[in-house]
Amino acid sequence: MKQYLKSVAIFALFLVAFSASSFAQGHLQDRVTVKIPFSFEIGQRTFTPGTYTVKRVSQTAGVYFIQNEATREVQTISGTASVQAPTTITAPRLVFRGHDGQYFLNQVWTSGLTNGSELPKSRTESELGKLSSVEETVTVAGL
Repeated sequence: MKQYLKSVAIFALFLVAFSASSFAQGHLQDRVTVKIPFSFEIGQRTFTPGTYTVKRVSQTAGVYFIQNEATREVQTISGTASVQAPTTITAPRLVFRGHDGQYFLNQVWTSGLTNGSELPKSRTESELGKLSSVEETVTVAGL
């Protein structure tokens, strides 16, 4: 009986360790660190050029944290919609829309997945889009 209990305990520890490892690896896929060479906006907030880490907080709600690596300041990104890629994303990246030199975060893609998140246009971006004849798309690859 003692041998049986010992075997069950070892198996349980193995399952816990394996689950924790899988959980940690899953969260590593849900983050991207990028060096952004221009100012950009998310919603009504403006971010300065710099290195940022974007981390998915919730798989179901499409909520992210964005952290400025220099200042360690963290902001929340919410209200995203799921978008599908035709193939699995191998390199994480952020996609920005630009209008007359102003950039707005548009999409977040992390590696190992076929779905990303798309942010809605802000009021400022929508107004600029009406005035600008050219919309620029800029992709910034993860580090």
